[in-house]
Amino acid sequence: MLQKVDKLEKKVIDQDKLIGDILSTVSEGVISVDNNQNILFLNNAAEKILQRSCGEVLGKNIFDSFPEFKDSLLDEYCSQVLKDNIDISFESYFEKNSYPGWYDIRLTPEGQEIWIFFKNSAKQNEVIKSLQKSEYQYRKIVDSSYEGIMVVDNDLNITLVNSQMAEILESSVPEISGQTIFKVLDNDLHSIALKIVEKTRKGLTHKQDLSFYNKKGSREWIRIYSSPIFGEAQDLQGGLILINFITTQKEVEKKLKVQAREQEAVALLSQLALSCSSLSDLMNKSMEMVKDVLNVDYTKIMELTSGGDKYYLRYGAGWNTGWVGEKLKPVLKDSQASYTLNSKIPVVVNDFSREKRFKITPILKEHGVQSGLSVTIGDKKEPYGILGAHCSHIRKFNNKDVHFVQSVANILAYAVERELMETRLRENEKLYRLLADNAVDMISTHDIEGKYTYASPSSLKLLGYSPEELVGLDAFKIIHPEDICALQSVMADMFSQRSLIQVNYRLRQKGGDYIWVESTAKVVEKDHPGELMEIIVITRDISDRVDTESALKESEAYYRTIFENSGTANIIVEEDRSISLANSQFSALYGASKKEVEGKIKWPSFSHADELKKMEEYHIHRSINPDKVPKSYEFKFVDKYENEKDVHATVSLIPGTRKRVVSLINITEEKKSRRLLEWELKVNKSLARIYSPLVSMNTSLEKIASSVLKESLDLTHSSVGWIGKLKEKEGEMDILVMESASEKEYGKTSLKLGLKEKLNPFFENSMVEKSGFYDNHFQQVFTKEGLTGELFLDKILCVPIILDQEIVGQIVISNPEKEYANHHLQALRRLGEFYALAIQRKQAEQKIEESLQEKKVLLKEIHHRVKNNLQIVSSLLSLQLHYVHNPETQNIFIESQNRVRSMALIHEKLYRSSNLARINFSNYVESLVEGLISSYSKIPGQINVIIDIEDISLNIETAMPCGLIINELVSNSIKHGFKDQLSGEIKIKIQQEKGICTILISDNGSGFPEDIDFKNTNSLGMQLVTSLVSQIDGEIELSTHKGTCFRIIFEEIFKKENLSNLDS
Repeated sequence: MLQKVDKLEKKVIDQDKLIGDILSTVSEGVISVDNNQNILFLNNAAEKILQRSCGEVLGKNIFDSFPEFKDSLLDEYCSQVLKDNIDISFESYFEKNSYPGWYDIRLTPEGQEIWIFFKNSAKQNEVIKSLQKSEYQYRKIVDSSYEGIMVVDNDLNITLVNSQMAEILESSVPEISGQTIFKVLDNDLHSIALKIVEKTRKGLTHKQDLSFYNKKGSREWIRIYSSPIFGEAQDLQGGLILINFITTQKEVEKKLKVQAREQEAVALLSQLALSCSSLSDLMNKSMEMVKDVLNVDYTKIMELTSGGDKYYLRYGAGWNTGWVGEKLKPVLKDSQASYTLNSKIPVVVNDFSREKRFKITPILKEHGVQSGLSVTIGDKKEPYGILGAHCSHIRKFNNKDVHFVQSVANILAYAVERELMETRLRENEKLYRLLADNAVDMISTHDIEGKYTYASPSSLKLLGYSPEELVGLDAFKIIHPEDICALQSVMADMFSQRSLIQVNYRLRQKGGDYIWVESTAKVVEKDHPGELMEIIVITRDISDRVDTESALKESEAYYRTIFENSGTANIIVEEDRSISLANSQFSALYGASKKEVEGKIKWPSFSHADELKKMEEYHIHRSINPDKVPKSYEFKFVDKYENEKDVHATVSLIPGTRKRVVSLINITEEKKSRRLLEWELKVNKSLARIYSPLVSMNTSLEKIASSVLKESLDLTHSSVGWIGKLKEKEGEMDILVMESASEKEYGKTSLKLGLKEKLNPFFENSMVEKSGFYDNHFQQVFTKEGLTGELFLDKILCVPIILDQEIVGQIVISNPEKEYANHHLQALRRLGEFYALAIQRKQAEQKIEESLQEKKVLLKEIHHRVKNNLQIVSSLLSLQLHYVHNPETQNIFIESQNRVRSMALIHEKLYRSSNLARINFSNYVESLVEGLISSYSKIPGQINVIIDIEDISLNIETAMPCGLIINELVSNSIKHGFKDQLSGEIKIKIQQEKGICTILISDNGSGFPEDIDFKNTNSLGMQLVTSLVSQIDGEIELSTHKGTCFRIIFEEIFKKENLSNLDS
């Protein structure tokens, strides 16, 4: 079967090539375009006339590629040819091509393609005009050339130079013209100029590639080409010099050489994979090959175990002794190998010293590896292993390097898979033998001459021969003589096409009787060179089935009657196109009785006028070569009452006659449903394209409106449109986006339309009555202050945007290619729903933003009031202090007052801060300590406080207990640490690293009493410190060396109720 397909493909390719060769040699210009006017083909003549190669314009729009065709008769007739399915011929003048003048042009439709044939009409008056313009065209070509062009006479004076050559020589055309060649060239180029002059005077051409460094220090390549110029008498008149930059070409050539080397290596490795009998040899050779081609220092293959957590480094190149072998090693979780397996894509490391994804393994570290790449071998779910290449220097591997290594890995994966398949094949062969020996059907193998090489035990039951008796026997000796020729023909097809065959024939049993059998046979090619093909045959007894088939043939006439009364409209068409037989279904389809049809009407009677030419061609060619015309096709069917219907026809020739059997199926409703489905798909695609900007948080309403407008115009093929948004309570509508084919400025205008202006009836229908509509006879001019000029609206479709039963905007489109219909209106309503969602979302976002601002103000007010309330408590304690005369009680009031002040200070910092959830702890501590010194120290300057705090901010849940802890410990140092000293020093240091905060509070006073356990003391202050440290899940330590030093370590506390998101 595959060989038949290949032959058919080759035949089609040969025919296409023949057609291409014919079109390439004709003198006419030939262009082929599709129904979208995209270029499919240009012949040589067309390329020459239009100065563009087929490769440059293939797949591009003909009017974009050749602007001179736009707005010409060719532009006008192109769409008409496909629409009316007719040939059109005309003359037209074209100036912008190699051969300007009048052209005879013929447009011919072919399916969904248009073939354009054109040739110069050679009108005498245009020939004269073309000659007058030839010099201008010549000069224009020279000036617009990408190459530097210079012409010199025999005295080496420059007679012609273009701007590109002047730019190469870093001069201007006027400065160069008339000068000798040696005056304008650098001294470095004089030797080349002499060589050019010498060869030109000998009538020879010269070509040379030259490299130099430009002013930026980059290396550039140029190609210099020179040729002598001869007059009509073949006398030397000067020389032509062309200079072209070829730096890009040289770089491409260099890359192609590297790529060719990699491709050669892949091809060689592929051959090895097919021919190499040892997988181990293939692996080793591949390691050396990758190392050599990529020019790396080390290569390796890590063969994974079944669990994927261990590997064998069995194959590699460049490694130190002891690393490559049968030793099983674990796959480290933070290694490049593990990362490659998890990511399932090639992994490239340009510099291991900067690698953050994984760590360098011992083997790579020992060999000083600095860069490398790795890919998986085999299936990504269950890979065989990992292929790696590494360098001991920093190297940037490019995509081609990765592709090469992946190609090698794919070849190795194939080799591994083939090894597994061969193992399975050997196992399956054992199973095959088991099945063959126990199968009911006889299984046998034969050589190409037909002799038995094996027969299953069931041969005894089928033929009466034991397997041993059949081996070596020529099968054709027990085949019925009348069946041998047919069997040999089928076997020939089997050998030529390598296809599975099934054939019925008669075999002679050992007793002499013949039985009917059915054999299924297939050719099997041996894998090893020198081994011949064999045939596998499965044979079963079908004598009973043959008897049944004979009985069925006798009743064939009965069943033929049933077939003729099938559910499709069937007719028989004669060679003269008349209908000789029709069934009742055709009568119903055509609307006439069988008597009115049979022998009365001909094939063209029910064919649409546009289909007659095609139907006639099909009818003629079906008799000559049926394979050249379609067996099934669709066409427009016209019944007796001239109603048009879409019909699917299947036509076949009756063997041995020129009659045609035609089956017709009415597919009118099916095509209608298909068109509706295609339209629904287009609308859904438009909605899907709008969905992306709609759900994006960063997309503006104008951008969403622009997307909705673009899809509306594209769906309806309209050229003018706008989308507006209604302003609340103002009775005006802002046009967010506007599009017009004639006035692009409209799209930049922020336009306001008053609904009371009575601009046009469509505003009343759409905005007041809240209903969409379309008018294909609108024919009105739209003007408005802010728009440039007037806008003529031919046809119009308008849809209001409704949200919660209220009008919020409007979509208006106009000037379509065809008339608007109801499905256009419904589609725009669905697009309008998406636009309404966008407006709704923007309104919701605005409300959320306003609510968020209100909450931020409220929270600031709360912090302010809490601070004021705590300040009142502090003031009350201060007032109460004046009525207490006991020193201990006074001290308790002062401590309580300081504790309240520490908490109030936090709320003060918060409501003064722009961040309502976090405070600058450094500023807070400085203010807190300043208050404590003022509160306790009686002699100014007696105690020196050193504060060393990093720029740390804490949330209120952490800052509050930390402030109280610092208050207690600093207060304790001030009160008890310096009783017997005239001066002292307190140090406060706070630092944060990786989320861990450390507070150090120390003094150089008398020290904390050693006989007191600060964690178990009656002191309220120390109890409070211990409790607060526990509250923040911290640890506290005490050191009494040279004074007292408390060390508190903790992590910042976070709560689900944290309000930090208010500032986001």
